[in-house]
Amino acid sequence: MVHKRVMDYVMNYGNHDDIAFECAVKILEPIFNDQINPKKIHFFFAVLQELRRLDENLGNDILDWVLIPTERRIIKIDLILKLIKENFINVPELDNKFSFVIENAGHNLPLVLECVLRLVKSIVIDEKLLDKAFFVKTMPLLLRSLNALKEANPKNAKFYDDFKTAVTTTSSLNNQAKPKLQTTIDTFYKTTLQQAVTLFDERESDFYDSTLKKFEEWMAIDNENDMIKFVNSLEGNILQTPETLTKFITFMIDIAVSYANDSFDKMQPYGPLFHNPAMNLSYIDSFTKLIISMLKTLNTAKNDFLERVLQGIVLVLTKNHEIDRENFNQRPFFRLFYNLIYDLRRRDYNFTDPEIHQFMILFMKTFDKLQPLKYPGFAFAWLELISHRYFLPVILMNVISLIIDLIF
Repeated sequence: MVHKRVMDYVMNYGNHDDIAFECAVKILEPIFNDQINPKKIHFFFAVLQELRRLDENLGNDILDWVLIPTERRIIKIDLILKLIKENFINVPELDNKFSFVIENAGHNLPLVLECVLRLVKSIVIDEKLLDKAFFVKTMPLLLRSLNALKEANPKNAKFYDDFKTAVTTTSSLNNQAKPKLQTTIDTFYKTTLQQAVTLFDERESDFYDSTLKKFEEWMAIDNENDMIKFVNSLEGNILQTPETLTKFITFMIDIAVSYANDSFDKMQPYGPLFHNPAMNLSYIDSFTKLIISMLKTLNTAKNDFLERVLQGIVLVLTKNHEIDRENFNQRPFFRLFYNLIYDLRRRDYNFTDPEIHQFMILFMKTFDKLQPLKYPGFAFAWLELISHRYFLPVILMNVISLIIDLIF
């Protein structure tokens, strides 16, 4: 009954996100101030679950509220862990959140360091919810600060030493019990997710913006000569190093997928009028056309270039799969893979049979990494791609050739 009254109040309020967060704070404040009977906390978490249905970002807003250094709030580790276990907090964002609050703590730095250190210890060492590799930004900040913390709090010296010993001597996922959170069930998924978090950093916003401008410039080209000039300009500028090539390709993919998803979201209110709401895939089609054009102009290292493109698709797919969860849309990624496979096999593009075979092997390795057990949101697209007539026959011919060579 109380659940319903809270939700009715929120639904009748204009901005659901704002009121959901305000209600969440009203619930959490007495919990953090020990004004709630511990036996009744489960009831308040049930209300938070209802509020989160109205605001998907509520968990991250709550974490920001908890970590506000000016509040000097007593951090309750067990409650933070419960928020993580209940999936209130977006796990890949933890490292960014922790490192940001440390770097911007100002004169509250000792308090913030102590708070974050105890949280990380509980998450990584005590509860084993996440592997230490998840905290690629936070962990160095903490380790560099241990001596200063020991000087400020000599009585806690043993705690700091034990923390340093634990995080510097324990190895990663391969040599210890696997973390309990489902998001880290697979090492490849975890590693790729961390790469995506690192790549899509605010510090890369200028490069992202320049990539968008280049993308729009490419979209406006409508003749073969200008296309060749554009590709040549990339080779002499943006694509000079592997790092810039990876960023450029991955950001272009992210822009194309975001455009497709945004166009789909805009059609959602009219869903009942259409069997399958429209999605604008023009940016994706334009991107794959650029990739094929670049492959055609490359004289060497075509496999390396295509492998980097496929890695970019996997990075963006992993990021969206983790962030969107049940709302993940596989259609843009299916179109990316399908376009590339189809165009690489087109005879008028003049790729040789050995080249096509090598290209398809790269796709096979990529699809092996994207198996439904790791990426359930991509399962139907994955199944259609691996069984497609433009892909499977080439792979089977390779297998048959290998068998014949082994026998004869």
